[in-house]
Parts: sequence; structure tokens; C-alpha cells
Amino acid sequence: MSLAQNVVNPSKKDKVVGNVFHLFYPNESTSILFDVDLSEPIIWGSKNVVLTTLKNIKNISPMLSDDSKVVVFSYTQTDEGYRRKQTYNGKVSEIGKYILRV
Repeated sequence: MSLAQNVVNPSKKDKVVGNVFHLFYPNESTSILFDVDLSEPIIWGSKNVVLTTLKNIKNISPMLSDDSKVVVFSYTQTDEGYRRKQTYNGKVSEIGKYILRV
């Protein structure tokens, strides 16, 4: 199955697992967001669209609220593969203030 770019994965809508997320930057204009299940992305595409989805993650994950604590690991592509660049550990409501824009 092919997942459309810049659209929330229908199989992940209301089925996001846990409060740990992985944000990959394969290049300077694209990002991919996963929950603990790294086999299927929540969303991929334009960096701005994916970051907006992450800031509003409570809208697609019924178990999260503005006050919920989440962990977001950010990774950038290097010649050796992906390298962890940043870890955010805080409230959903404050994600936008701290997430690195690569």
C-alpha cells in the first residue's frame, strides 16, 4: 500500500500507540513521523505539514491531551545513516516551542 504524502495515514488515525514519537528528516524539505511502531508512519511529506501534525498530535491520538507528556526523538540523515539530533521530553502543548527545525 502506498501512503499519500502530507496526509495522515488512515490506519493510524485514532490508533497512535504510546507517547513516544520518532521524527526523521531524510532531507531538508521532507520529514516522516512515527509512533513506537516504526514499520508504518503516521504521516510523511513536507516538513511544515508533518510538524503541524506533531504539534496537534492530540487530535489523532485520543489518549493524549495538551498536558500529556511526550518524548520526541528527532533524527537527521547523514552519510552513515540517521543520527539522533534532538530529544524533546515535555508537554504536548509546548512541542512547537522546542522541536528543532532542520
